[in-house]
Amino acid sequence: MMDALLATDRPFAGRYRVGTRLATGGAGSVYEAVHEVTGRRCALKVLRPHLAGDRVFRESFLRESRVTAQIACENIVDVLDAGIDTDTNRPFIVMELLAGEDLSQRVRRKGRFTAEEAAVYLAQTAIALDISHGQTIVHRDLKPANLFLTRQADGGPLIKILDFGIAKVLAAQSTQGAGGGTPMYMAPEQFRGQPITPTVDIYALGMIAFRFLVGHHYFELEGSQITNPLDLTVVLAAGPREPASYRAQRYLFPLPPTFDAWFARACHPDPAQRFARASEATIALCEALAVAIPEELRPAAPSRKIGALTHVVRPGENPVLARMAAEGAGRAPAPSVDTAIPVSGRQRGALHAPGRALVWIAVLLGLMGAVGVAAWLLLARRAAPVAASLERMEVPSIPTLPTASAVPSEHPAAAAAPSASGAAPVEESLPSAPVERAPHKSDPAEHAPRPPEPAAKPKPAAPGETPEDLYSQH
Repeated sequence: MMDALLATDRPFAGRYRVGTRLATGGAGSVYEAVHEVTGRRCALKVLRPHLAGDRVFRESFLRESRVTAQIACENIVDVLDAGIDTDTNRPFIVMELLAGEDLSQRVRRKGRFTAEEAAVYLAQTAIALDISHGQTIVHRDLKPANLFLTRQADGGPLIKILDFGIAKVLAAQSTQGAGGGTPMYMAPEQFRGQPITPTVDIYALGMIAFRFLVGHHYFELEGSQITNPLDLTVVLAAGPREPASYRAQRYLFPLPPTFDAWFARACHPDPAQRFARASEATIALCEALAVAIPEELRPAAPSRKIGALTHVVRPGENPVLARMAAEGAGRAPAPSVDTAIPVSGRQRGALHAPGRALVWIAVLLGLMGAVGVAAWLLLARRAAPVAASLERMEVPSIPTLPTASAVPSEHPAAAAAPSASGAAPVEESLPSAPVERAPHKSDPAEHAPRPPEPAAKPKPAAPGETPEDLYSQH
């Protein structure tokens, strides 16, 4: 029976101006409303009058509304307010006003969804279920009509689950059948009066997946043939008895055989045999349908080695960390080797900058060293004839030294090379100013035989040129 329209000539609950009625369901009606103080447009859901007669229900409704409002998830509709209207004595809940349509209307309009569309819608639903189940909140009445499709800021699809908390309160009142809920999507234990666990939402998720992919509910065939509600309840309480692909063929739509195993587990009559988490079920569904896992459900585990400095090592594997560990007694221990540091691109560049600088410095030092060695070898090779000639020269009898013939001008360092006999450098033994030439006198020692030359003989002079020619006094 449809609720009578709310009065529009006075504020509802003293603060909401009621507008157009948007929808009507088994629990009540939804109106567009405006908060008179803030001016915010919102959705006002007013429950049916008979639900407010029980004091336990009123307290439970307010408590569950408060808990639901504290769930931080963009895939669950925001609860803005809740209470009891004193004039009508009717419970109400105020939610954010969404633009779009519920998936029950959408699948009816389109006929069915593609595997990719179904994967995206169910992935976002699974995220909300995982969060709510982690806070011990079970929806109990999950169905396409409670999945609202709106848009994100960038235009992408965004699923919002409606009526969290309300379904649990209604289940306690048993207003929608045994255990509450919509019979076509209810798990067998809800009919049997058994304890309710989060797996009842997993069961509903499996039935929703079949509805999205085939365009018909799994039990639509029985619903069209069985007219007695009690007989239909017995069939629903037993759970699916026919493989999903066989049932899909009855509706003239094929399903891959890989979907059968997934559906049999998601909608298993025994709650313990179902998937433990909604996200786990959705990932397995994507694998069964051979479609890409939506980004929301992809694991975000970082790589063990993102860069040269992001792989944390033990002190023994790094000399710098080893020294720090030895010197810094009382410091916090280094992280485990299996720990990875997730860093952004900008942070990774900052981490690598000191390492790159050290590498470049090492390369430059190496090049400088190589150039130095090459220069030393070249100079040593050119200075060898000069050193050998100086070794045979009689310094006291030579007043000047023609340096142009001894040391090339482009290699001044060769003039400072020590002689092979260990004497001081030539530039230190020769006078810095010209000395007058002394009269030449014959010295008997000059014609004496020379001492034997050392084993390492100097290189021979150029053809036609002898040491006497180079150092001639005339």
